[in-house]
Amino acid sequence: MKKNNTISVMITKAAKAIMAFILTVSLNTAYSQTNTPQTSKSLHVVVANDSTTHPIIVEKEMGINQSNYKLLQLDNNGLLYTREVKVNLQSWPDFVFHKEYELMPLNEVETFIAKNGHLPNIPKAEIIETDGLNLGEMNKLLMQKVEELTLYLIEQQKVIDAQQKRIEALETKNQ
Repeated sequence: MKKNNTISVMITKAAKAIMAFILTVSLNTAYSQTNTPQTSKSLHVVVANDSTTHPIIVEKEMGINQSNYKLLQLDNNGLLYTREVKVNLQSWPDFVFHKEYELMPLNEVETFIAKNGHLPNIPKAEIIETDGLNLGEMNKLLMQKVEELTLYLIEQQKVIDAQQKRIEALETKNQ
């Protein structure tokens, strides 16, 4: 257990150093290795070595006699808190709606899931658990699956509508 705790402390220290450096360079913001923020312009970084919850906090100064606005917070468990993350991507899966896109038949999807234990084109759980995931790429894959589901639903609705017409025709004929 002590080894895991030591590794955790080392990771936390490395994360603090990296985040502080990146934020200092990218935001032109000074930082301190204490709980006392060093201010430059309107943003500052607090790197708290003795913090038991949030070793890194990035705040925006709101002005005299106003509370600072917390922009980003990293806790000791590696969780990053922020209000929004914007990911820039070069492509989006609207290709699913192009006529030449071949939607995998549902029976093939079912076979793939039975054989592999996950959806086609989605990484296996072991890969995500080991390597993590790219938020932008995963969002793109999830949107592709949502768009494919929409196409499946449209096809299902066409089948339902055709069946309903046949039922109504049979009911009219039998009356």
